[in-house]
Amino acid sequence: NSSSDGERTGAICKTTREELIQAWDGTAIADQMDLATLDDKDDDKAHNMGSVKKYNTTWAFQYKCLVHRSLKNSRSAIFTPINLIKSAALGIVAGALW
Repeated sequence: NSSSDGERTGAICKTTREELIQAWDGTAIADQMDLATLDDKDDDKAHNMGSVKKYNTTWAFQYKCLVHRSLKNSRSAIFTPINLIKSAALGIVAGALW
């Protein structure tokens, strides 16, 4: 009895799967997506006739912001007393050798 239930369940899943595969029309969906993409591009071109900017900010401003953020996040690791002492000692040794 249980084997017939398993076979019936497998047959139902297989039938449902086959129905979904047959119902899927990939070409029609691809055509709809192509049309939507072309419409969006045409709207963008009409909207931005003269000025085309890919990014809102310059790379220098982005670099400045990233450096500021990284220094702000790592301030406690950089400005420790031992690092300040090592830097001062290195400066004194380098000055003495020069």
